[in-house]
Amino acid sequence: MTLSQIRPAAGPPGLCRPAERTQYIQSARLNGKPIARTWISHEEIVRGGELAFTMGSQPNRNWGSRPEDAPPSLTAAYAK
Repeated sequence: MTLSQIRPAAGPPGLCRPAERTQYIQSARLNGKPIARTWISHEEIVRGGELAFTMGSQPNRNWGSRPEDAPPSLTAAYAK
């Protein structure tokens, strides 16, 4: 199993742990809690912890597909 470690300039290191060697994310857990969104914030990275993926051989078209799972839009923030 391959682990990727994130070492922010400040804060504790974090781990990114894939479950298998396949190419499609089926689900994810951040510090043991399910995460449906397809992104993590800078604050979450700086806090450190573990990001674990369950992988599969076929795309999971439901994971991360809701509008609220999309990353925040900087364009929308600047439009206000």
